[in-house]
Amino acid sequence: MHACDPALWSMLTRLALSFGLNEAAAKIWSLLLLVDKPLSQKEIASLSSYSVGVVSSNLSLLESRGLVARVGRAGRARLYAAKATVSDLVAMFLSDIVNGQLSAIAEYLRVLNGENSCLSVKELKGEVLLLLRRLNSLVRRLKRLKNPWYGGLAR
Repeated sequence: MHACDPALWSMLTRLALSFGLNEAAAKIWSLLLLVDKPLSQKEIASLSSYSVGVVSSNLSLLESRGLVARVGRAGRARLYAAKATVSDLVAMFLSDIVNGQLSAIAEYLRVLNGENSCLSVKELKGEVLLLLRRLNSLVRRLKRLKNPWYGGLAR
């Protein structure tokens, strides 16, 4: 079977977790990023210790987010490979924050300036508070990270 460096796999998995993937999706994406050729669901299940059902549902999630792609077949089995790099994952995460969540702050500021708004002030305050909690959580996670290529994650 295909081998990858367990320490690097673990670091990439933790990095993907910190950017919002669930544990199974993070582990599967990291595995596909590190192996030298596309894998079937059965191979991914064997290497990751997840059931084929868990692998299948998480591959669908990863495909929908553009992180993994179907790249062919081996007999009847579909083969999957990582489509996105670590840099792509970080860019997607930051894009989600800027496009999806920070827009609530911009809308709130428009309301304060008296412009027409499609959201109520109460709804905007709730979105801003949620955004602040998420950003604080992100900052805490980023503070715990070291550069994974030079010494791994901080404990």
